[in-house]
Amino acid sequence: MRNTVRALPAVRAHVCNHPRSPTDIQRGQVVGALSSLKRFGQGPSWSPVVTVSQSASLKDALVQDSTGGSTNPCSTVFSGTGAFSEPESQALRDIIEQHKENTIAYITVHSYGQYWLYPWGYTSDLPDDVAHLDQAARAAVSALTATYGTDYIIGSSTNALYAAAGGSDDWAKGGAGVKYSYTLELRDKGSFILPVSQIEPTLKETWNGLIALCNEILHIEATK
Repeated sequence: MRNTVRALPAVRAHVCNHPRSPTDIQRGQVVGALSSLKRFGQGPSWSPVVTVSQSASLKDALVQDSTGGSTNPCSTVFSGTGAFSEPESQALRDIIEQHKENTIAYITVHSYGQYWLYPWGYTSDLPDDVAHLDQAARAAVSALTATYGTDYIIGSSTNALYAAAGGSDDWAKGGAGVKYSYTLELRDKGSFILPVSQIEPTLKETWNGLIALCNEILHIEATK
């Protein structure tokens, strides 16, 4: 059997806000925005503070709420003007829709915190097939941890981390029907800025985890 893996580049731009005038440019403001690496798409050009959280704008068609997001355009978790309001989330939606009939798993890789998460992010309720989602996730984390001993927390987004409606993993599963949908929050537990010494180990352990995930999914689907 031939299996295909499709890798998409980051669709959530790392940007800082455009000030109204040169007098608004302050070194601390710009450096602060860049160092925090907030993952937003640029909002309307008329506002110096409007950014859109791509996770919050990827609304599940079945869930029209803003749990974990905000309707305030100045918030760092502004959900946008509606479902798929941003070109980045529209592009991701279109690619998933194009291949959903032949897609068994969707994995979105983020940082940080060391979590292996599955839906749902909009509610503490669990998917009907949570046993399979959890089984595959535990196989993946077992292989990941065996590489360097890195500990990961496994669970649904809301129960293991926090509520956040509109995540692409929620939409991939609830909207596009992709059974195995996960969000990975990679190393470390301190900040978005990963120490250089941890980059290669993070790559190796994550790769081992993803290989184990794929093998476990194939095993589950072959024996269910």
